[in-house]
Amino acid sequence: MGNYVFIPERQAAFNAAYWAAQSPEVQAARQLDPVARESAMMGLANSGKALIDKSIMIWGWEPYQDYMTRFVYGFAWASNVLQDPPPSAAFTQQNAAPRDSFPIHDPNSFDLAAWFPPFTAPPPPPPPAPVTYVDLSRPWPDQGPNAFYSTVAGQSIAAGKEIQEDGKNWVKIFIDFPFGMGWHGWRQV
Repeated sequence: MGNYVFIPERQAAFNAAYWAAQSPEVQAARQLDPVARESAMMGLANSGKALIDKSIMIWGWEPYQDYMTRFVYGFAWASNVLQDPPPSAAFTQQNAAPRDSFPIHDPNSFDLAAWFPPFTAPPPPPPPAPVTYVDLSRPWPDQGPNAFYSTVAGQSIAAGKEIQEDGKNWVKIFIDFPFGMGWHGWRQV
């Protein structure tokens, strides 16, 4: 067990770092009334968008005091809201922390910036790959289910060859015109 040493300046820094490390969705849910907060936090947990610490994020307990209490009672880790709580502090010391649990340390003696780095939004997803074979801007002969699409790129691909582009499967078609000319295109399969 640890010692309970309350440091007001550390408490303020700890709480600020803890909340700055949370996503905007968690921070917004924190501001709701208790019933709405629990619903919002559980929604974030169930969707995988956030790891939710039940006592702090749902019940509204103060982060510094909660971590201090866990530390003093000898807990090595705390479960997230979707996990079963550990039966005792001794259990957490003798068993590896489950994935996505919260490690418990003395809140007065670790680097806050390393443990609670400020939240940064994930980068936006990359733009869709440019269309290389199927020119979706020029359906022919119509927009209906029998439409096929013209192409400039991919003319060297043999008729009947299937590709996947833009999340869809396409088959290369060739329409032979009189006088030796032909038309290359793609039909969605």
